[in-house]
Amino acid sequence: MVNIMKKTILCILVFFFLFGCSIKNIDPIIIPTSNFEKTENFVIETHVEKPAKPNYILLDSNFQKTTNTKEIKYFAFTSEEFAKIIALSKSFDSQKDMINELEKLVNIKIEQINTLKEITVLKENLSQHLALLYSNEQNIRSLESRNFQVRQIMDRVFMIIQAGVIIALAIAL
Repeated sequence: MVNIMKKTILCILVFFFLFGCSIKNIDPIIIPTSNFEKTENFVIETHVEKPAKPNYILLDSNFQKTTNTKEIKYFAFTSEEFAKIIALSKSFDSQKDMINELEKLVNIKIEQINTLKEITVLKENLSQHLALLYSNEQNIRSLESRNFQVRQIMDRVFMIIQAGVIIALAIAL
């Protein structure tokens, strides 16, 4: 009966030290990451409709109207047709300049969007690292606390054993 009692107490002490001293690790918080693809630059097609063929007048070497292709030496425009050509030329240049400036503005906006996407990814990475750092710090603190508690228990057990030995020696003498 005493033998069974000793084994039971020994088993209880073994289970106490095995499971009582175990440390629960704190897992880091997993933050979902975002993967953004960069937005491509915007390209505006600079296709501007060509104007209709101008109505020109075919002239020979004497500046007379002709329809014979072998006699054509010069060609001329009426003042209205010439004004249309100049206006089309000016509007084509201004449209081309406007299109180029609009393309630059759109691409600046796209660069801003891409930068914001990169900032978002960097913030998520920072949050993930901070969560990992926090969990590591909590695990270390928990381990140190558990080690302190185990040392206190061991010190008390040794004091009890020493007191028992002193009492046993006092009785024996």
